[in-house]
Amino acid sequence: MRNIVLIGYRGAGKTGVGKTLAAKIGVSFLDTDDMIEARTGRTIAEIVGQKGWSFFRKLEREALTDLGPVEGAVIATGGGIPEDPENREILRRLGRVVWLKATEEETVRRIRGDGSTGTRRPPLAGGDLLSEIEKILKRRNPCYEAAADWTVDTTGKAVDAVADEILRMIEGENHGRKHNRYPF
Repeated sequence: MRNIVLIGYRGAGKTGVGKTLAAKIGVSFLDTDDMIEARTGRTIAEIVGQKGWSFFRKLEREALTDLGPVEGAVIATGGGIPEDPENREILRRLGRVVWLKATEEETVRRIRGDGSTGTRRPPLAGGDLLSEIEKILKRRNPCYEAAADWTVDTTGKAVDAVADEILRMIEGENHGRKHNRYPF
């Protein structure tokens, strides 16, 4: 296994779980949103506000492609990346894909409680937050499912507990390999 790649809707825990998991394993943590912001010198909200979602999706594809040579990292991706079939293929090549998901109500609570929502999570659709989440998940859930090797429900779970659950999945897959105590 090359990397652990975390997918899921905004607020599912990709960044928090990713950082915790990477620290537990002793590998690098990479985030496609961070990569895009570093490359452009702008926040996601600024990029989307100035250039639109299609331009941002192009930047996401470039970030994913740039990760091609990466080995032994935990990677958090933007929530919309798996909607594109080509992106799903890139995700599979990067490593084991873990879909982090939570209930719509939990997602609303997390997004409202996250101080980075304004700059990192611009609205995807009009209307109230719960309606937006329901609408977007109806479209994205099949994409997440198609991309994922494993699924973890993060609802009501601490970041550390979710990271441990993923570690158990990795250990289960690596069972019987002589040398493997992670980097995949």
